[in-house]
Amino acid sequence: GDNEWAGCPDPAGRLAAIRQRFFATDQSLGQRRMPLTRQAAPFVENSRWTAGNVVFATLNVPGPAGTSRGAEGLSAANIAWLNAAFDTAAALASPGVMIIWQDDPLDGNSDDALVATLIERAGTFGKPVLLVHGHSHFYRLTTAWGSAPNVIELQTFALQDTNRWVEVTVDPASHAVFSVTKEQS
Repeated sequence: GDNEWAGCPDPAGRLAAIRQRFFATDQSLGQRRMPLTRQAAPFVENSRWTAGNVVFATLNVPGPAGTSRGAEGLSAANIAWLNAAFDTAAALASPGVMIIWQDDPLDGNSDDALVATLIERAGTFGKPVLLVHGHSHFYRLTTAWGSAPNVIELQTFALQDTNRWVEVTVDPASHAVFSVTKEQS
């Protein structure tokens, strides 16, 4: 997101450091690491994996406005990675695709070409697509998104809601594939 690099002094230097520290291998972080497919350097933060034949992809789309300040070529790389995710899903006959990025695509300040690509590819894919994002700092779950009725848009809770989260269940055998539950501690 923008707080990690785009909104910082020297965004290009900050992004380079983040890439080196967190995205240097083809493995996820965490206790149970999993193999990832990463986009070619320098855009190694964009990753993809498959679980239960569902395709998951992360894209470096910081808010506000999906800005790529300090990251030359990021917008084109994101569009290429989004297309690659849908190409992979089509090749695998996946039941669904989950796309994860930070910028709010409905705030009127997004990367128009990226959002248009998402709508076009989701419409052609024709199966459930879950777009998970943050940025506008409130929970929102919207179905029948734009001209792509199979897109579900999920905006997660923000900092002021540290006792709240969402749980997404992925069931490849279900017609809906994705179900979302709000949780609170």
